[in-house]
Amino acid sequence: IFARIVDRSGKELLELRSRGVFDLTSITSATGVTMVVPTDATPKEREKAVDKALETIQKPAAKGTRISASRTSPYSIEILVGPDPGGGPPDLSRYRPRAPSFDGDGLAFLSIRKGEVYAVRVVNQSEHDAAVTLTIDGLNMFAFSATPSYEFFILGAGAEGVIPGWHRTNETSDAFLVDDYARSAAAEKLPNSSSIGTIHVSFKAAWPKGGTPPADEGVSVAGAAARSGVATGRGPAVAAKYEEVLRDVGRLREAVAVRYDKTADPTDLPSA
Repeated sequence: IFARIVDRSGKELLELRSRGVFDLTSITSATGVTMVVPTDATPKEREKAVDKALETIQKPAAKGTRISASRTSPYSIEILVGPDPGGGPPDLSRYRPRAPSFDGDGLAFLSIRKGEVYAVRVVNQSEHDAAVTLTIDGLNMFAFSATPSYEFFILGAGAEGVIPGWHRTNETSDAFLVDDYARSAAAEKLPNSSSIGTIHVSFKAAWPKGGTPPADEGVSVAGAAARSGVATGRGPAVAAKYEEVLRDVGRLREAVAVRYDKTADPTDLPSA
């Protein structure tokens, strides 16, 4: 990262020393890109895959309402949208899958209106557990958690789960609520985010602490200004059950992004 501070006339006031960001999950979350990264490749080959994803738009794949990084991916996401809760607790039974569309570059979009709430369904059809990192508008879902050390959640092999909001405790979350930017979570916690209007999910393999990683894991890594428009804020409390587990976590495998502030009529589909 290179940075310069200039005044209104363009005169340079300060040049900051360059800093490197080496965690691929942080890079994909900050840039909001979709990518597939080979886990058993050399570090140099993995860097090339990331460079390619940053320079050339990688088109996600869709099957119905589910979005994946590729057509052969075992991982996918689905956005479920509910009506304005009116200040009361959201009713998850009224949430419906919303169909994505794709622009000329192949980026995935879906429209969520101001006042609507949404949840993110995450699907893991692989043969191993997955460590899943969810960011909204560049902000981790645990940004408001009572346990700030949380970074990701574990999704079992062949399982799927619904994330209804910002994690507060292992019993309660704040619903994902689309609101004016000034009242959004990003305005509160990350006002200079470049990922406003983006839902981003990253996947890594996970396995029992001290256990054997997947055969294709390779070298394992243990542990793990005023703006307008809309963004995601913190809605009413919603029940969400989590429990702590111990896992070793591997390299980034895939990341998938979808933009949600497209000005188009949204399309709800019947419940899956």
